[in-house]
Amino acid sequence: KAIKTKKDRLEDKSILENNMLDLDQQLPLKSCAGYDIEISILDRAGNSSDEQILIENVTYDTIPPVIAVLAPSLDDYINYKGISYSTNESLRELELIWTRVGGTPDSDSPHSAYLPKEYLPQGRYENIRLEDSLALLNNTEYSLSIIATDLGGNKRSKVINKVIYDDLVPEFTITQPQSGSFINTSALSYNLSEKLIEGAIIWEPVDLSGGSPIKVILKESEMNSGSFNEIIFENQPGLIDGLLYNLSIDAYDRAENRLSILLSDSVTYDITPPDFTDIAPEAGAM
Repeated sequence: KAIKTKKDRLEDKSILENNMLDLDQQLPLKSCAGYDIEISILDRAGNSSDEQILIENVTYDTIPPVIAVLAPSLDDYINYKGISYSTNESLRELELIWTRVGGTPDSDSPHSAYLPKEYLPQGRYENIRLEDSLALLNNTEYSLSIIATDLGGNKRSKVINKVIYDDLVPEFTITQPQSGSFINTSALSYNLSEKLIEGAIIWEPVDLSGGSPIKVILKESEMNSGSFNEIIFENQPGLIDGLLYNLSIDAYDRAENRLSILLSDSVTYDITPPDFTDIAPEAGAM
């Protein structure tokens, strides 16, 4: 490196006296390039400080991060506080803000949280779940704002206009058949509290020698909420005459809350008419 003479330093002094360098103006630096910054001080008499400051390997970055939100999506039902996402560069922070837009009133809205540091380096992250202390309300519609800040302080925001928070298991109550009853049809009467996205009714023989459980996959039209009377499901196969069954359901609602319960036990399927035997008195008897 060339050693500056006193004349050179005086010329530098002249430059500083006669020109103003506005550091707020954009310098011809290239974004995402690395630079060493050297700082030296020259006083008005032309005296140079013996100490120079060198800041090495500083990355200049003016480009906001690129983030892709993998989940949730618009109009999704969710039972979690979190996100699945990817980022093209490491972040300083990522903030999530839930703001009520409909459904059940939420006087504490908006709710905000930051992702833990382990989810901020460049990469793809799925099924991130935040602590339960974040108090979202059941059946409330929220907008979800995602604000990502990279290491250079550049911000990128995305907004999902509506998600529905639902962390309650759906209720399926059966009125027919009741436990211990005798039936001659596979029809069910029941009440369902909310729409399901997947479900199966299971007839399981009490006696293992009665064969494998019968799993009835429900059609979409059969998973709506409401009260239903004597419904025979489209996929219902035949039951075996004389067998006792335990009747259960295994299903998921739109937020993927799982319902898996016993509905009725020891239900006897009987389609054989009764026979009269040992009738007394016999015909013509005296």
